[in-house]
Formats: sequence, C-alpha cells, structure tokens
Amino acid sequence: MKKIILILFVIFCRHCFAQSIIGCYPFTVTVNKTSNIIFPYAIRSVDRGSIDILVQKAGGTENVLQLKAAKEHFPLTTLSVITADGKLYPFLVSYDSMPQVFNLSFVQGVGKPYVMLSDETEDASTLENDADTILNKPSFLNRHKSSMQMELALKSIYIKDSLLWFHFRVSNRSLVPFEPAYLHFFIRDRFKAKRTAVQQEELTPTHISSLPTIGGRQRKEFVCAFNLFTLSRSKKLVLQLDEKAGGRLLQLDIKSKTLLKARQTN
Repeated sequence: MKKIILILFVIFCRHCFAQSIIGCYPFTVTVNKTSNIIFPYAIRSVDRGSIDILVQKAGGTENVLQLKAAKEHFPLTTLSVITADGKLYPFLVSYDSMPQVFNLSFVQGVGKPYVMLSDETEDASTLENDADTILNKPSFLNRHKSSMQMELALKSIYIKDSLLWFHFRVSNRSLVPFEPAYLHFFIRDRFKAKRTAVQQEELTPTHISSLPTIGGRQRKEFVCAFNLFTLSRSKKLVLQLDEKAGGRLLQLDIKSKTLLKARQTN
C-alpha cells in the first residue's frame, strides 16, 4: 500500500512541475537591407535583447515587423514578439552580410491576408495641413542630443484634435550628408537593472512628415503625431534616428515632465 502511495505521489509531482520548453526561431539580419516578419495577428509587444538590432512595425500595418542590424557582426541576441492572440514568438537573431531569408511569414490558410492594414482614422490631407501648422508654430523647448557632429533636438510639443504633435530638428555640422533610414519611437524604463534585457514598448506614430537627406552643414525639421498618451515618472520616450548604410545613430530621450509641457494650438 505504501509503495502504491509513493508511486502516485511521484506521478503527481511530475505533473505539477512539468514545464514546456519553447524553441526559438533562428533569423539573420544585415545592415543595409531590411527584413520582414509577418505574423497572423496584430503585434502587441516587441522586446529586443540588444540595441544592436533595429525593429519597427511597418507603417500602416498591424502585423508586419521590419528588422535591420544596427552594426556589423553583433553578438547573438534575442527578439520576443507577442501578438494579439496571446502567442509568443521568440527569435535568436544573428548577423549575416547576405541573409538567405529576408521575408518570413507565419500566416497560414488559403485566403488569409498577408498584411493587416491599420485603420485610417484621419484624413491624409488634414494631417498634412496640421503638420505644416505645427512646423510654423513657435518653438518653446530645447531638448537635444549631439553625436558625431549631428544633433537631434525637440523644439515643441502641441496638442491638436486629440493628437500629440512633436516638432523635431536634425542638424548636420559635418560635410558628410546624413540620409535617414529608420525612425523609431519606444517607451522604456528610465532606469535598467544590470544583466536584464531592454524592456520597451514600440510606439507607432499616426503621422510622420517626410525627412529628406540632411546635406553637409544643413538642418531639417519634421513633425510626428501620436494619439494622446502620458508617461509615468519611471518611463521615458526614446526617439532613435538611424543613418542609411552608415554608422551614425541619433537618440533623444524625452521624460514625462517634458511631455506635460505640451501646449494647445489656437
């Protein structure tokens, strides 16, 4: 009898402590070409294991993630994506100058759309006119960050028609033109514990005005619009501007108190 009870106890313990191991999908990226991963449901969360890879949700879509290497020959890192159906997609990302696969799709089933387009809630012409209005509004902020003879500055934040508009300026103090490639917005923790992955939430703008190449000794201005949001004191908004086929990466951190200085347009 005792032997039977012992056997049942062992079986019960194995059942209670059973674990499922989720394998990682291997994926390679390079610096001068964009890779795409298409998911069957809308992307809800993206977590990079390292800043050596650049990721963004493709503009106007809900389920397409674009990837690119921030530098060559970076160490093996991870990428975790959670979709609207609650499924986790873990990846092991490595560098390859010539990846064999540039586009990976998890969409299955005949007739299912590959790309889920975002709902267009604002008329494009109205947003263009509003962008021009914000560009001509007075500047009242001067949050800036300089690197490699480049400067990225936040000039103002305005509220118009339930949208939060950010006015930025990029200055090139060198003679080498700067051609923008990626523009990323993330919400991150202001303070990160050691030996932990970068925890961040990507923010997708409702509208971004065009940002052309910034020639030598030139500067350009652009605006971005978001649905209204706020930040806790422990969070910050991070803007990253990456150079196409180059090594210059600009990053500007925006704190919650700066966000609350937004002004209403007349």
